[in-house]
Amino acid sequence: MAFIEVRDVTKTYKMGEVEIKAVDEIGFGIDKGEFVVIVGPSGAGKTTILNILGGMDTATSGTIYVDNVDITKFNENELTKYRRDDVGFVFQFYNLVGNLTAIENVELALQISKNPLSAKDVLKDVGLGNRLDNFPAQLSGGEQQMLAVGRALMAKPKMILMDEPSMGLSPLLVKEIFAIIQEVNKQGITILLVEQNAKMALAISDRAYVLETGNISIEGNAADLLNDPRVKKAYLGQ
Repeated sequence: MAFIEVRDVTKTYKMGEVEIKAVDEIGFGIDKGEFVVIVGPSGAGKTTILNILGGMDTATSGTIYVDNVDITKFNENELTKYRRDDVGFVFQFYNLVGNLTAIENVELALQISKNPLSAKDVLKDVGLGNRLDNFPAQLSGGEQQMLAVGRALMAKPKMILMDEPSMGLSPLLVKEIFAIIQEVNKQGITILLVEQNAKMALAISDRAYVLETGNISIEGNAADLLNDPRVKKAYLGQ
């Protein structure tokens, strides 16, 4: 069994009398230490999958195994422990606390983690060693995203889930963020990245899935998808 096994997961939302399937009997696996990317258009269900896998939402049906444990059977206390101990989350819009400095934002993990890393060391690793006492508003968009990555690392999670970390950043900053993500993965941390910048994401990941209207339409090695005519036409502008 893979480290992460998503089996026939469906998520249905109700809008009045209408039911909408955000994801429809989706299934995939991720090995421990692997770097996997999900690409696809807006509204395809990418963030929904991240939220379910991260314990922030629940599936309507299906099962998800993480390290041989079915997280869909967790109660609220077990989900809280899972989110605290096993998952690091990097959001599109950083979700930083504005009145806390960089090091204080990262040190928030000290309150919930049993065995956290050194905040100063983590910030140094993500290129913010000289920005410890700056507030988020004093940081560039790229630096704020790096801070969010550092916060996710603090509790030494088994996996990190990333939702569009390049959103709104310049190409140079995107390159820096992706370089840091690669370094994180080299530490043995499993990464699932949802990303609109398909070209760069495919260039640095091991495997990839294309998600369209709640279903996986293409999957394979990331390098192969970079050269797949369907991916080139739909997501690489070629």
